[in-house]
Amino acid sequence: MEYVQRVRTVWADSAVKMCFKRSNEFQLIDSAKYFLDRIEKISMPGYIPSNSDILNCRKRTTGIQEVSFHIKLPKSLGGGSQEFRMFDVGGQRSHRTKWMQVFEGIEAVLFMIACGSFDQTLREDPKQNRLVEAFELFRGVWHNRFLAETGLIVFLNKQDILEQKILSGKSIKDYFPEYEEYVKATDSDNLCDELTRTRCFIKSKLIDITNETPRRTSLLAQRKRTCYYHFTVATDTNNVRMVFNDVHNIILARNLHNVGIL
Repeated sequence: MEYVQRVRTVWADSAVKMCFKRSNEFQLIDSAKYFLDRIEKISMPGYIPSNSDILNCRKRTTGIQEVSFHIKLPKSLGGGSQEFRMFDVGGQRSHRTKWMQVFEGIEAVLFMIACGSFDQTLREDPKQNRLVEAFELFRGVWHNRFLAETGLIVFLNKQDILEQKILSGKSIKDYFPEYEEYVKATDSDNLCDELTRTRCFIKSKLIDITNETPRRTSLLAQRKRTCYYHFTVATDTNNVRMVFNDVHNIILARNLHNVGIL
């Protein structure tokens, strides 16, 4: 309990609060505030983590982790259940060489982008903006010849953190100067608030990448591909359902393409 009291005292300190407002300048997990605000509850004897507590825990992925689970199918798809196998791969630069091990035979790639990280840099490269790195990584995945027939689902994730930063006065234009031109060009679209504009700007950067001319003549150039986008919060348990629906559409589109309908 002495340790808990010290944590509580430090977290209540005004200087620490001021430092936390600049937390984008150093490496701090997104859920730090969540747990520090709940230090009283967590320190109680007999404490049992809630679903929200568990979902806010984060362990950095290293290597390749496989998870299997079943989802009930709606009656329109015949009922029953469908097994899903998901491979979680480490996103750090040092782990990306291992991705090739799971490319073969996959139906879809779920690409996660932390939208709230627009003002942060990489842990392994303090000079590289995290969102810029994410765009470049997405470009590599989209144009990868081994994924030419693989569906792509993008979660524009951490929308809650993005909202907190925008409402606190931060702006993505300080890190992406082209944002100002984007705002001018989209005034007629009635994007009435800064948060909506920022969300749409990030999505537009990804769409621009999917519209790029393929680097080589291949399946990438021969076939139109669909990319599914979702604005998400990491702790939303409905995310799995969205993935299932998108994968179903990807498989359906592929089958129609194979018989010459698409």
